[in-house]
Amino acid sequence: MDSLVNGLKKAAEEIDKQAGLSGENSLGSFAAQAEKVYKEAVGGSASAPASASSQPAPAKAAQNESPAQAQTPTRSSGARTPDYILNDTTPVEKYEVMEDFHSHEGRKVRRSLELPEFDFDLSDSGALEISSMYVYRPGKDDYFNGYELVKPAILVELSDGALTGKGGRTPVSHGIMTESSGGWVDYKGRSIRYYIFKDFSGSEQLFMLECLPDVIGSPFEQKIIGIFDHAAETLREESN
Repeated sequence: MDSLVNGLKKAAEEIDKQAGLSGENSLGSFAAQAEKVYKEAVGGSASAPASASSQPAPAKAAQNESPAQAQTPTRSSGARTPDYILNDTTPVEKYEVMEDFHSHEGRKVRRSLELPEFDFDLSDSGALEISSMYVYRPGKDDYFNGYELVKPAILVELSDGALTGKGGRTPVSHGIMTESSGGWVDYKGRSIRYYIFKDFSGSEQLFMLECLPDVIGSPFEQKIIGIFDHAAETLREESN
């Protein structure tokens, strides 16, 4: 490598001589700078490796980092449901009708269901196959991470053969629901329960409860199952 650098330096000097170039704008000046950088790099690589104490310390999460600044959990991040939800056994005092609207083949569709008053938010899931998603946010708390959930959510989604094939199809008569998973299904790192129904157009839809696995066996489990079953029984669709 040294011979290559020296050769380039000599070639630059010859070009400068023929072109009448000199000073900082000459090729020789640039070649000299390149040679200096090369020698510094070679010298640095030959030096002893930095000690462990000189290595940069891993970045620590800010102690006072706000929920909005926190990195959004993903399905593989080891996220967990907040403790105040896992330990929540407060009875539901009142249900309210929640509704959303969407269009299908030029028709306006109204979907409604009953959920505990003040405890769920209708969210924009960002996924085309999901037409409704209600996220459990008791008292409309401040910590919300969109679709990468650390909180339970109730959602309506186009039927997924991979999920129903794993969970099964148990016949039921529950409002407009005709089949169910019959229990929890572990799917893509999530714990899911679902009902199956056909919407006004005849398309098969899943009405789903999606949680992190730590909900199962927690004091909160039976409460959220009861909420989900009530929501399934009261789900209605109208179109015009």
